[in-house]
Order: sequence, then C-alpha cells, then structure tokens
Amino acid sequence: MDLSSQLRPAFTTKALAILDRAAVMRAPDRPLGTLDVFLALMTADAAADWQRIWLNFRQPDEADADRYRDPSPHDGDSWNGRPLTATCARAIRAAVTLADGTTPSLLPVSAGVLALCLVGTPATAASAALGAPAGRAHSLLLELAQEVLVGGGWDDIESVLENCFDAPAPGAPGELDDEDPEVRALMEDPDVRRLIDYQADRIEALVATLNEFLRADTLDRSGALLERHPELLSAQVDRIITKLIGEAEQMGHFAEARRMREKQHFLENYRQAIGAPLPSSAPGKRSGECSGRDHVLTGSVIEEPGYMSVAMRCDRCHVGYVSDVRWQPGGEAHVGYHVFPADGATTISQEMLMWAVATCEKSIAQLEQMGGRVRKSKPVIGGRPESLRRHTDFKPI
Repeated sequence: MDLSSQLRPAFTTKALAILDRAAVMRAPDRPLGTLDVFLALMTADAAADWQRIWLNFRQPDEADADRYRDPSPHDGDSWNGRPLTATCARAIRAAVTLADGTTPSLLPVSAGVLALCLVGTPATAASAALGAPAGRAHSLLLELAQEVLVGGGWDDIESVLENCFDAPAPGAPGELDDEDPEVRALMEDPDVRRLIDYQADRIEALVATLNEFLRADTLDRSGALLERHPELLSAQVDRIITKLIGEAEQMGHFAEARRMREKQHFLENYRQAIGAPLPSSAPGKRSGECSGRDHVLTGSVIEEPGYMSVAMRCDRCHVGYVSDVRWQPGGEAHVGYHVFPADGATTISQEMLMWAVATCEKSIAQLEQMGGRVRKSKPVIGGRPESLRRHTDFKPI
C-alpha cells in the first residue's frame, strides 16, 4: 500500500516535505527506513533545539544509514512508490494514531510528532543510531524528543507509543498451527529468522487486539470484539492480562489493575458460558518440560578474557539455552548458541524454542549494531551443550 496517498491529508506540509524528500534523496538500493527519514527531518527542522538531545545522545550522520537497519524488512508498504521497511511504515502510521488520539487532537501530524514516532520503539534504526536501543537511555530519548521536538508531553509516553504501534497481521494470531502448510514450511526452513518474524507478527497482532478489548468501555463493544476475535479467549491472552495486572499493581496503578481484572473475569465468564473453560492451571508436564506458565527462569554468566558465555534455563525442568561468544585477535566475534531440552526430555516445546532462539538472535543483532564483525555458527537444537557444565551459579531473573 502506498501510504503517501492514504495518509497525506493527515500530515502537515512540513512533515510531508520531509517524507517526500527522504523518499527521493535516500539510497535507492534498499527500502526507506526510520533512520533515513530521521536524517531528512534533522535537516528540515534545523530550528529545533537539537543540542539538548545531542548533549545526551550521539548525532547520527549519513554514514550511519548503511550501518543501522530497521529490524523488519519491506512488507509491501511504500511512500511515493519508494518501498518502506515495515518498521518505518509502522512508525508513520503510529504518528497519525498518536496525533489523532491526543486530546486536543494534534492532527495534522507535525514534524515533531513524526520524529517522536521514528524513535518510538527501541528497535528502530533511528533509536539505535542515536545510541538508545533499550532501557533508561531510550526512556530519556523519548522524554527529550517530546519536550524538544513536539513542545509538549504525555504521561507514560512509552505506554502511549506502545499502543500507537499496534499493527494487525494477516491470519488469526495465537498459537502456531503446525498443520498449516505455511507454518510447517517456516518451521522446517533452516533460516530460523523467518519463523521468528512470523511469530512476532502474530503476537503483535494479538496484543493489538487485546489492547482494543481492554479499552472497550461497554459490554456490547466487548462482546462484539470477542465475536470477531475468538483468539481473545485463549490461555495466552489470559497469561498476558495476568502479567499486565501484576505490572500495574507494582507501579501503584490500582484502578487500572482493577479494570483489567474485571475484563479478565468477563473473558472467564464468557468461556464458561460457551462451554470452553481454560484447562486447569495446575503445573503440568510435557515430555519432562514444565507447562508454559510454570517456568521459573534463572540465568548464569561466565566472563573471561576474550570469552563470554550466557546460560538461561528454567529452574524447575532445566529447559533453556547457552550462548557463547569468543572474540578473535582481530576483533571478530564468533557466536554460537545451543538450545537444550528439559531433564528427561528429548524434545523442546515450540513456545520455549521460539523464546530461546528469539533471545539469542536479538543478542547477536545487538552485537552487529555495535559495529563489530560477527560470525555466527549454525544454531544447535537438542542435546546437552558442553559449555553448560561450567555454569553452576544460576540466579533468578
């Protein structure tokens, strides 16, 4: 879809000029990414007080555009016919959602709101190029961006942006259906990143639907959403809501926690009414492995000159992974990881395999973003890694 024709009325003349210029001026041999647009915005909005940002973060330049890439590649969207990365397309849509959902409305989208969304998640190339790929650094970047570039602020900007970045994906999200020929092909593909991207899109769509359900303010609206999205009745959604309630209570947001608990009870009653209650939450075994909600994750790290090993496993059933990094004399990092099953098991659940692979691949991507050379060995799935024997001091995480 060409977003320039669909969303053009939603942007100010200045923001449109930035997007149009980026589509024309940036390197034509790859999709337009968040960093490309951000670099064009820096030039066009030179009057902004950028120095407040550069005092805390690095100032990206043209050379960074080839060094930092968005995590999600082109997925069909474009701007003026120029392909966009899926990450950049999501950021552009998020800018419209943010402006439209603010009271009073900030439509049409300004250059400042666009800039805020280009760094709206830690995963964007723009965030990485500024040196804010995660944690407190990214939180500070968001605070400065809204003050300096937007001229205002939102309470809990990270949660606001998370809601704005909701993006539905094709198909009903939820558990992987290994009877689906497309899913089966992805599971058998030796390039595990395709399966990770596929599952990530499904989870993202599920979270987007859940957020819409949690915001529904009437029973009729809630019921209508359930009819369109039966995946909301899954055990996975129940676990997500339970986690959100716990996080809200830890932060002292008790009214929000109470509202989510009411929605959780609504789902529970709906399941009972249609004769489809959730299975018992009592701990279960799957070929020696804990059931999903019963895992207790622990970690261990070994650091030596030129070598680091990270192990993560469930403290109960011992399913997990080991990731080893060895730095060569020339600075190149040799990385490999091994995912191993639970005690007494020969197989690994899809849920734990996806978690382990995604975590390891994310760590490798972070090494690559730091600019060093990385050589990755083929992942090993199953069996016991030799380096696991060195890990004796596992601690809760």
